[in-house]
Amino acid sequence: EGRARVIPVILLCLFLALTVVVNILASILERKNGWRIDYSFNAAATTGEVTKTVLKELPYPVKIYVLAEKGDEDPPLNELLDRYAAEGENITWEMVSPSMNPALLTRFSGETESVTSGSVIVSCEKTGRWKILDYEDFLSLSLNYDEGVYEIGGLTYESSLTGAISYVTQDRVPRIVILQGHGELDAEAYGTLQDLLEANHYDVCEQELSDPAFTPDPENDLLVFLSPLRDLMDTEMTKIDTYAGQGGSFLFTSDYSDPIDRMPNYAALMRNYGFVRRNGIVVADRSEPETYYNNIRIDLLPEMCSTDITLDLIGANTKTLLLAGS
Repeated sequence: EGRARVIPVILLCLFLALTVVVNILASILERKNGWRIDYSFNAAATTGEVTKTVLKELPYPVKIYVLAEKGDEDPPLNELLDRYAAEGENITWEMVSPSMNPALLTRFSGETESVTSGSVIVSCEKTGRWKILDYEDFLSLSLNYDEGVYEIGGLTYESSLTGAISYVTQDRVPRIVILQGHGELDAEAYGTLQDLLEANHYDVCEQELSDPAFTPDPENDLLVFLSPLRDLMDTEMTKIDTYAGQGGSFLFTSDYSDPIDRMPNYAALMRNYGFVRRNGIVVADRSEPETYYNNIRIDLLPEMCSTDITLDLIGANTKTLLLAGS
């Protein structure tokens, strides 16, 4: 009778042990393969198709460090990183205690970047490049049409992480060359644009086309004309023609008051790329209030269509574009 009682107890213990082992194995497989369903707010731990493509095509290994003390973990972020590791064989990550690893903070701190608890470090040993992401980098902003202000819309870990991974694995970082010397917008005027570009992993610099030492690189440079007021010289046009003939790219901006009619060389350059200046200003139809902002019909809110260029923006729900005085 005693043995009869012992056998069920042993079987129960074996069953419980087996259950624990199964749960542990399931948890490991779940983490390794990214099987867990994302229940986080705003699907913060979900990976999209763009991210999956980037991760599968990574040329070099990437190591991600999450700096957090024990008990301060961010579960949605950790779950998302598990999904990244499951999607890309070149992605690994670990959680690091800043107080226990001060050398890591020193290693990745630079003149303009500092590493603190709560930071995420995305690094690539092959390129020697890294990117430090803080809480502010994960915040998304949305436009409050009634108040006319931008408000915090939630957390978007994915877009910042994927952008950082793409940046650190690039052999060369694309450069934005903002041209000066023709009355263009100066650094104070384009400061917000520069901050946006640098936050999205571009190098930004100023150059003058008249400088004999400056030769734009058609493979790595984007030449930016920010509303020039004086025409290009013939010698500058020769340099631009060479750059364009080798596949170089341009970004033009124009204010409606710019004297393009008195800048034949600049007008010809724009015309070669399909842009023809027309006098006047674009005004929205009064009967379509959704196309303009705050009852101001020259502050346009165009609809962003889905194209190869806009796909990432639409995927990140960054599709509000305000064109003031178009």
